[in-house]
Amino acid sequence: MDIKIKDSDIYLTSSMNTVYINGIDEVVQRVQIACTAKKGGFSYDRDFGIDLSDIDFDSDNLKELLQLRIDEATLDIKNAHITLKSVDKTQDPVLMTLEIEYMGKTRETEVAING
Repeated sequence: MDIKIKDSDIYLTSSMNTVYINGIDEVVQRVQIACTAKKGGFSYDRDFGIDLSDIDFDSDNLKELLQLRIDEATLDIKNAHITLKSVDKTQDPVLMTLEIEYMGKTRETEVAING
C-alpha cells in the first residue's frame, strides 16, 4: 500500500483525506517515480532512480539501453515485469511508453524523461 501521488504531490480527496493505492496502481506509480527520479538525487537513498547521463539518445540501440536502465531502476519492485514498448524522441521531454505486468494484470503508462 502506498499514498497516491498526483501532479507531483500527495493526492487528497475533497474532504482532505489521503488516498491510498495498492496492487497494479501502486506498482505503476512506483515505476513512474523510479523512472523519473535522477539516480543519486535523494540523500537518503543514493541508489534510487534512473541514470540517463551517458545514454546516447541518437543510438540505434536506444530502446535496449533504456530497457536496461529501467530494469536497474525498478529492480526492487517485486513480481513486476516492465517492458519498454516505445520511445518517442519527437517529444520534449522524450516520452517512453511502458507496459507493466503485475499479479496477472497489465497496464500501460507513459513516462517523460529528459534526454
